[in-house]
Amino acid sequence: MGFSQVVGISSLVIILLASLSMVYIATDHNFEKVLTSQDEHYENIITKNNEKILINIATVDTGNINNTILNITNTGNTIIDISKLSVLKNGEHYIVSMGSGYIAPQETELITIYDIKAISTDKISVITEHGYKNSANVI
Repeated sequence: MGFSQVVGISSLVIILLASLSMVYIATDHNFEKVLTSQDEHYENIITKNNEKILINIATVDTGNINNTILNITNTGNTIIDISKLSVLKNGEHYIVSMGSGYIAPQETELITIYDIKAISTDKISVITEHGYKNSANVI
């Protein structure tokens, strides 16, 4: 074997090792991302299972008929952020302002939903951050 053959083979081995290390790093990084995503998904499922609300009563605000008042009880085990609740009226999504704050487990709160004019035949649904839904008819 001549000097040029040794240098050529050494160069190929170095290139092969560098390529394999890049493949290993990329595979390891992507595998870690998949595991992290799966962990977050399972945490969301657990949170969703522990997140429950009950609409005790839905009424029209006597002071302003464009507002609806909900009496909501957090029957789950997690704290619910009021600002992350979504509202449906008769199945149609409304972007509304409900104020801020939290509902601790087993606590009841009165929440005013601004700019939803409801009548007694309307059905109001509230959906939590992780997808738990409860409905009540307006009285």
